[in-house]
Amino acid sequence: MKGVKGEYVVGARMLPAGPVKIASGKRAKFGLRIGAGIGTVGPEKFDAFKELAARRARIAELVSPVVLETGVPEFDVAFRLAKIRVGEAVFETDGGLMHSPGGGKFYGAFWINDNIEYVGPWFALTGDKTEQSAFLNECRIVMDAMKPTYEQIPSAVIAEGTKTWAVKERGDAAMFAVGAARFALMSGRKDWAKRLMPGIEWALEFCRRKLLPEGVVASGCDELEYRYSSGKANLNTSCMYYEALGTAAMLELALGEEAKAADYAARAAAMPAAIERYFGAELHGFRTYRYHEGYDKL
Repeated sequence: MKGVKGEYVVGARMLPAGPVKIASGKRAKFGLRIGAGIGTVGPEKFDAFKELAARRARIAELVSPVVLETGVPEFDVAFRLAKIRVGEAVFETDGGLMHSPGGGKFYGAFWINDNIEYVGPWFALTGDKTEQSAFLNECRIVMDAMKPTYEQIPSAVIAEGTKTWAVKERGDAAMFAVGAARFALMSGRKDWAKRLMPGIEWALEFCRRKLLPEGVVASGCDELEYRYSSGKANLNTSCMYYEALGTAAMLELALGEEAKAADYAARAAAMPAAIERYFGAELHGFRTYRYHEGYDKL
């Protein structure tokens, strides 16, 4: 199988290999190793039971913070499983720690929406150093791609950080601003806020430059990437910009940047009316919001 670094060998092996004699009344343990590696690299040593113990210990770390107790077992178990799912999706790559969306093939990569906008703020609450390090590393990589000319940032960083992927501008700057600003605010750490603010400020300026005369943010598509109609300005991107402005205003104030805080607060205050004017509509008897101009589906 061909991969980023060359030819990969993929296989499965039962451990221990060969026949095993089991005495009467006794038990035998077996481990199944499924893995892949570069063809020139020899088989690594693997202790299935040591790995199992390590995984159980890691799961105990992942599920311990922020426990949900609703009295509805199904909700509580679903929440616990979600913590395991996102926590086990952090990988060590050539580009540093990355939290990947998975899905069968999206490993060694991260997306602005999945991994910065969605799960990043959660990592601020867990206190887990591995999760938080992955998020900060991803933000660093994205911020390195932010140019003074305000060109579009990548929608994803792939192949262990060696390549990027992008579609027509889909609101990634607003996604980054929301995720990074939420993370900084919810972590309560000024050092992280100072580290992330240049990227947040860049992303908000990118969005400002995309404003239409009506005051909403123009965006080529959205994170659904043309799966559904999104017009020239969609509700999602403008709402993210609105939230990011408010969060950034709080962060700037906490960092002693009163003029910047006032500017963001004023820009945020103007957004609800612009969103209402541009997206507010009556659809099929409901007073609601259309997803973009001319769109008539609920």
